[in-house]
Amino acid sequence: MKQNDRIITSLDRIADRLARLEKTAGTVWDIRLAMVLSNIGLTALAALILWAVL
Repeated sequence: MKQNDRIITSLDRIADRLARLEKTAGTVWDIRLAMVLSNIGLTALAALILWAVL
C-alpha cells in the first residue's frame, strides 16, 4: 500500500506540474500550432495550384 501511495502522490505532483506548464505555455503552443497548420495549408494550396497549372 505504501508503494501505491507513493506512486499516486508522485503522479499527482507530475499532473500539477503539467497543469502549471500548460497554463504558461498553452498560448505559446496554440500560436505555434496555428503557424504550423497555416504553413501546411499554404504549402498544400500552393501544390494544388501548381498541379492544376502544370
